[in-house]
Amino acid sequence: MTRLSKDILDAARATPLFVGFTEEEALELTSELDAAAVNVESGTVIAAAGQDVSDPASFLLLLRGQVQFVRYGLHGERCMIDYAMPGSALGIPQSLGGESSYHNSLLAGTDCTLLRLTPPSPGQPEPRLWPRLERNLLHMAVTKNIRLMKKVDILSGRSVREKLLIYLRYESELHGSREFDIPLNRQALADYIYVDRTTLSTELWNMQRDGLLQVHRSHFVLLE
Repeated sequence: MTRLSKDILDAARATPLFVGFTEEEALELTSELDAAAVNVESGTVIAAAGQDVSDPASFLLLLRGQVQFVRYGLHGERCMIDYAMPGSALGIPQSLGGESSYHNSLLAGTDCTLLRLTPPSPGQPEPRLWPRLERNLLHMAVTKNIRLMKKVDILSGRSVREKLLIYLRYESELHGSREFDIPLNRQALADYIYVDRTTLSTELWNMQRDGLLQVHRSHFVLLE
């Protein structure tokens, strides 16, 4: 069993995974799940598509930074399926659903701190608090599914402008304001909505010209 430092434990308790857990309960459970904090530099491949992750079948809790789910095409083109922000659990289907590998590569979009947890294997005694953690995991999985449905909505846009407006409106709703920062740089945004960077930059310029928005790097103001 391992014992986490207080700052790592506090960061974990601030995530949806440990909602409802006292400090003592979180410490007990993370010890029983052999929790270990891992620091990863930006650009590092955390797990490659097809990589065997079944031994042990652990999952990751993102405490700091951003992780991108990336797929590479036949000619090396890069598509970002999704991205995860602090508080997200990564690898739930692999650790709990019997999957042996990731379908997409996990890439550190920024410097990250991850917490690796290893659930009990089938046939092993479950930790006393495991059922409560499973309920939180289920809620997080549902939230993830809703997020992926929003991604489908974004990609349903028939033009680059429509894709951008759908994405930016979701971000505006998330921040509760027409003025906000998005967690993606220009290249990552292009990868996320599946267009090349030059096309994206041109359309953003056109949208500013047409009075739809103002943009400076990752800072946006929606005008309509």
